[in-house]
Amino acid sequence: MQVTVLNCKGCGSNLDFVAGVPSAECPYCGQTMVISDPNAEAITFNAMIPIKLGRQEFEEKTLEFLAAGEFTPDDLLISFEVKEDLHAVYAPFHRHKLSFDGAMTCDAGREEIHYVRVKVGNQYVNQKRTEIAWEPFQRNLKGRRTLDVCLAQRIDEELLRNLQMATEDQALSKFSPDLVKDHAIEHAIEQVESDEVFMARGYPRLESHVHGLAMESAPTHHRNVKVSFDYDVEDRTPFLAGVWLQTYEYDGTTYQVVMDAGSGQVFGYRPEDDKRRQWQAEIDKLGHMSWLPGIANGMLALVFGKALWVAAAILGVGYYLSNSLGKRVQENSQRFRQGLLEAIKTAGRGADFSSLKNQAEEEYSSIRERQKLVPKLYAGSVALSLVLWGTSSVYDWATAASYDEDFQDVEAYAMASESPAYEDTGTLMPAAVDTNMPLDSARAAQAAQNLSELHVVVTNNTGYPLGQIFISPDNASSWEDDLLEGRILSNGESMRFSLQGYSNPIFDIKLVDTDGDSYSFHDVDVERYDVTATIANLDR
Repeated sequence: MQVTVLNCKGCGSNLDFVAGVPSAECPYCGQTMVISDPNAEAITFNAMIPIKLGRQEFEEKTLEFLAAGEFTPDDLLISFEVKEDLHAVYAPFHRHKLSFDGAMTCDAGREEIHYVRVKVGNQYVNQKRTEIAWEPFQRNLKGRRTLDVCLAQRIDEELLRNLQMATEDQALSKFSPDLVKDHAIEHAIEQVESDEVFMARGYPRLESHVHGLAMESAPTHHRNVKVSFDYDVEDRTPFLAGVWLQTYEYDGTTYQVVMDAGSGQVFGYRPEDDKRRQWQAEIDKLGHMSWLPGIANGMLALVFGKALWVAAAILGVGYYLSNSLGKRVQENSQRFRQGLLEAIKTAGRGADFSSLKNQAEEEYSSIRERQKLVPKLYAGSVALSLVLWGTSSVYDWATAASYDEDFQDVEAYAMASESPAYEDTGTLMPAAVDTNMPLDSARAAQAAQNLSELHVVVTNNTGYPLGQIFISPDNASSWEDDLLEGRILSNGESMRFSLQGYSNPIFDIKLVDTDGDSYSFHDVDVERYDVTATIANLDR
């Protein structure tokens, strides 16, 4: 088939006339022209993708496209103005069947596992380390690819790329003049320039395809990837593909929407609502601001050593609120646009949408009010944390002073090395005076023998002699005096400490060996447990 190219007398646009069809209507100004130039340039097309979807399908799909998007203006569906009437045209394409042959080279990494001996505490352990060994790698790249290249001039380049990928999935049918005669043909770039058009619109896609194959075949660990290839055009078929075009205007800016009339895929541009994008940025900023009270609470927690959960709670509340508000803004806009879409499909663009608008604005107002509460929540949380920490610190100081006044000397004496043995588990063990008696009965028996009201037995199974032993109430602000007073508790020996004048049986116990290593036990109930220290209790 031949197409003759002429200029429209109304607007100067290039018009294409199908051989055998003497007239054509300009898609830009509507003027009908009759062919009169026998020497006009001709392009031959033997195949086509006919228009399968009509005007109504395109209108519906265009509205659905305009109703989508993240920051699409809420009123786009009722405020956009059609700049040119909807019309279907046939756009000229070339289908290239290509073969390519090339290679990919890179450095391939192979994981090697090594074991090294390192010192952890007082012991040497083997640690596994993984290192990467690099070596040259090469793989051939060979295959075939079909690429459609559109020669149209008036369609946006980004939309053309999408159209080209849409037509590649469709089979070509034989050209029919009857299908083409009722539609205009979008002006084509002259055939002599088709190779240049392929280099501009087709070759980058072929190059991306080959590079994708190279990365798929690359090893797991790779670097310095290089790809080279040659290609050959085995066949090139000119064809016409049906395309629906729509140009519309919103807020003084022109946008374009196109649909592949064979598959129904829609591509185009939508405006974005700058005010809502800015609002979203403000809400996101509130989420980032949650770090400020979080860091403040964290620093206070490090100083006072309490209520770390407050800092975590501030961060969690801040992120939750900011994310929740941001999602509600997006959901409200999408819900409003979908409501408009359904209403327009039912009653048309001239219907009354005031109820939908009012509902959306009420929701936006609610979000704005909650947004104002977030900074106040941050400030109130920090103030509350300061009050809590201050109250807690005063209470700890008063309690510690009271216990310091009541503290009495702790009597200690050494038990014989053949004293009752304690199970060597390295954990707190129930006191065992008589293994044949229940625990409560054993304590009662000791009380009956006029022993101390509270006491604890410390057994040294650390493997090292102990040089210091400290026992303090669990809420004391510092450790009491060393109870060994220069004596040594050898490995395997036990010592019994009598604790007088206390009503609370909960104590903290710290043991220090002659090498300076410490073994700490916290919140020990001396009415129920004695202490057996092993190397496993070493403070790290």
